[in-house]
Amino acid sequence: MAPLACLTLLNLRNNKIGDAGVESLAKACAGGALAQLTYLSIGSNQIGNAGVTALADACARGALAQLTTLHLEYKGLRQWGNGITHNDICGQPKPPSTQGGMSGAWH
Repeated sequence: MAPLACLTLLNLRNNKIGDAGVESLAKACAGGALAQLTYLSIGSNQIGNAGVTALADACARGALAQLTTLHLEYKGLRQWGNGITHNDICGQPKPPSTQGGMSGAWH
C-alpha cells in the first residue's frame, strides 16, 4: 500500500509551503500517496503558478481522484486567475455538492 493511502483529510494551511513543496506533494500523489484523500487544505501558503500547475498535472494523470474539497486561497496566480475550476485541477466536473471557486473552497 502506498504511503498514507488511507488518509482522507489533510490540512497544510499556513505552513509557508511554496511551489517546491506542492510539486513534491503532487509527485507523491501521482505515485499513489493520498489515494483516498477527499479534503485538502493548502491555502495561506506561498504557492504560485508552478505549484498549482504541478498539482493540476498530477490530477490530470489520476492523482487525488477522490478529492471533493480543496482549499486553495491564493494571491498572484496569474496563469490561473479567478476562473479556475474543479475541472482545471482535478480533470473532472465539480461534485454536485460543491459550491464556490478556487478563491475560497469547494465544499
